[in-house]
This record gives sequence, structure tokens and C-alpha cells, in this order.
Amino acid sequence: AVKCVRMSGPRGARAVGSFYIRNQTDRPALYNLDVVSKDRELVRHLRIRQMDNLELRGGPTIPDPIFDLPLDAVIRVAPGAATVVWLDADCSKVSPGRHEGEIVFVPGYGKFAERKVPVELEVFKADVSEIDQSVWGYPLRGADRIRDLRDYGVNTTLLHPPYYPMPDAQGNCNYKMLDDEIAAFLENGIRKEHIRLMLYPLIQVWCKTVVDTGGTEHTFPSPGWAAVFAKRFPPFLKHLKERHGIGTDQVYFFVNDEPSGDPDDRKETAWYAFRGAEFVRRVDPNIRLFTNPWKCEEKYMSRYIETFDILEPCLPRLMQAPESVRMALRDSGKTICSYSVLMKRNPPFVYRNMFWQHLALGYEGFATFYDLFDCSGDPFLSYDAKPKSSVIDDYQTCYRDAQSGRMAVSRRLESWYVGLMEFKLAKWCRARVTEGKRAGADVTAFEKELAAVCAGFAAPGAKVDAFAARLFALSEKLAQ
Repeated sequence: AVKCVRMSGPRGARAVGSFYIRNQTDRPALYNLDVVSKDRELVRHLRIRQMDNLELRGGPTIPDPIFDLPLDAVIRVAPGAATVVWLDADCSKVSPGRHEGEIVFVPGYGKFAERKVPVELEVFKADVSEIDQSVWGYPLRGADRIRDLRDYGVNTTLLHPPYYPMPDAQGNCNYKMLDDEIAAFLENGIRKEHIRLMLYPLIQVWCKTVVDTGGTEHTFPSPGWAAVFAKRFPPFLKHLKERHGIGTDQVYFFVNDEPSGDPDDRKETAWYAFRGAEFVRRVDPNIRLFTNPWKCEEKYMSRYIETFDILEPCLPRLMQAPESVRMALRDSGKTICSYSVLMKRNPPFVYRNMFWQHLALGYEGFATFYDLFDCSGDPFLSYDAKPKSSVIDDYQTCYRDAQSGRMAVSRRLESWYVGLMEFKLAKWCRARVTEGKRAGADVTAFEKELAAVCAGFAAPGAKVDAFAARLFALSEKLAQ
């Protein structure tokens, strides 16, 4: 029996929770779920969904995909089986404070007894929508996919060269795909000033040959190549400014993917990253340069810090790198993000914990993992379920049906979201501490508590819910 499902979250985020239902009979169970409370905010904004299982290589299954319910609130459980009911509430639409109610299971068959599950939702005063935080995933693009991900605060898209095409013979460019994506962000409630556009040409891929209008072939990094390729950017930036009011401070240029090795050796991927950075600086020095160094090599890190505005090292490799590398990044004044390549056998907590490992290092940028929002092929046959496949990377954390255009998310993705919510709340608390210092207030106790929470969250074996409760309590004190 479930004593109570307790959920909590700050404004500007979703609170999530779940519980099991087990059918111990020999016939299917059918329940209609009814949210009962005098608190109409809770009734209107509590969403109920159902989780199912995904098969991994060798036959084991994990509870993962989360489905919208048929008729909004109908749960079906097979004989002798169990299912997970997933709850969430949009705290941006519920007033701060405690909200109580219960979910009543009304049986579809006379044999089943009515059940009730108490629910508590606590909404805290802190509003994490105030935090201007780039949120993206690989390979995120497309207006439909942006709309699919409304619940996750995504505000950054990766734009391949078709989004910023070469001008035609009349000097015109078709920016419809770009305009559609910006419109999708705005429809999702993303503030225009929080939208980020990441140009994703990957110099090493696009450097082989460019043909100019006279039929001459050019190869990177020749002046001819640069002159031709650079024609894409001025009209693109002009369109952003005139049509959308978006300036170069909201544009990132992802120069090359996972560079490593000697930046002066043309055989190494780092060479393309640094030569590409030089090219972009000549085109427009205001575009922010982004790259994700793969090996976190100590002898080259100072050059990365000097050249790039945003660095996204591989988090597992960074944790193994010398402390001098981690400190140099922390003290660089640059935006430091991180990424990981996870596997489906990782428990969901790993996705949440990435943010806390990242924050404990003292970095303000975003933590993500590869193929965060990808869904391709058969949406419920993961790559690692194929008998002869050696792929076990986490290539799908959401499941999209191409025919209907509808999507199911996953427990792994929701765990990542909880980490994101806590990460943004910690940054909100840090901003309040900084404001207090500037105003001359004594915020020493708050500062020490925030540091202890950040370090404690990331510690091995940490009781994360206890640290989450401390973070929420701290945010309430700072919101006074």
C-alpha cells in the first residue's frame, strides 16, 4: 500500500513522482483514475501517465517508456503483472505552498475494490525560469521535435548548413526552417532572449571541397574556401537581427566535434578545431566559439581556454583528468559545459547525477549526454536489442512514432530533467547569495550550506533526496 506520493519543485519547473500498481489476480485490471481534492489547482495541473518496459540485449527488461493514458486517466494492468503510474505537476501554474489530494482508482470490473492513493505537492517560491541556461541535446533540430520537448525547457537548437544556406544568384536565402524553429521555441514559452542557435557545420566534415560560382574548387583552409563558405553567415545574422531581434550573443559556432591531439598537427582533429576557430573569428568576431575537447589533455587545455568561449569536455574523462585541468577550466571565466556518452544499463540516477558532478566542479554551463532526444528506426527496439549488435550506447531516450507524430518519453529522460531542475535551482540560490553580498548582507551561512549541498549531492552513495530537501529549504530562505 502507498502511504503517500510526495512531489516537490520550484516554480518554472515540473515536480515528478511515481508509484507501483500490482495486479495479483488472474484477469486484467481496468481502473479509471480520478483526482479528488478541494484544491482545484492540484486537480487541474496534476498529470497521470503510465510506464512500460523496454527490452535490452539478452532479454532483460527495464521500466522506461512513459505513455500518455488512453482517455486521459485509464490504467490497464495484465494478470499477475505490475505497472508504474507516473505523476507530474507543472509548478509554474500552481501557487507556492502545499497542495493535497488523492487519486481514486475506480474499478472497471466489479471484482476489483476501489483504491485511494494520497498525493502531496509542495511548490517552492524560487522561480527557475529566471535562470538563462542553455539547454540542448544531440542531435536536436526541427520544429516538430522542439514542440515535442516542451516539458524540458529546451531553448537551443543545432543548425546544420541547410539552415543557413548559400545565397542564390539574386542574393536571396530561404530561412523557413530556421523561422519555424524559432516560432516553435516561442510557442513553447521560451523567452526570445533565452533562445540559442548553435551553428553545427563541423569544419572537418564540410572542409573537403567548395565550388564557387565560377566552377573553381577550393579546400579548407584556403582563402578561396573561406571566401565561399563565409557567404553563408552575413545574410543569416542579418535575418536573425531584422526578423527576430536575435543578435550574435545568442549564436554559437560548433567548430569541430570531439577534437583531440596536437592543434598544430594537420593529422589531428584538434587542428581543424583551431583552424576553424580562426576562420570564424575573421567572418564575425562576435560569434561565440564552441567545441567539446575529447581527451582533456593538460598540455593543450590552456590553448582551448584562450581560443574558445564555450568548452564542453567529456565529463567522465574530465573527472579522471589532473586537478590542474579542472581548476583551470573552473577559473577560466569561460562558459564550461560537459557531456557524457551513457548506456541503457545505467540506472536512471546516473542521468540526474551528471548535473551534480558538473556543479560540484564549479562549472556554470550545461550538462548533457549524447543523443539526448534521439529516436530513430523502430521506436521500441533499442539498438542494443539486436542479436548481433555491439552497440549499447544510449541512443534513444524518447520514443516517437513517425506515423502519428506522437512521442513517449522515458524514465531516464525524466531523471535527467530532475537533475536539470535541481541544477537550475542551485544556480538560482547562488545568484541570490551573490545579490546579498553586493547589498552588504551577511550570507555566509547560506553560502556554506549551498557549497555543502553541491558537494554532498555528487558524493558516492549520497542520499540525494535528503540533499534535494536541503536545497529546497535553502531556496525558501533565500526567497524571503
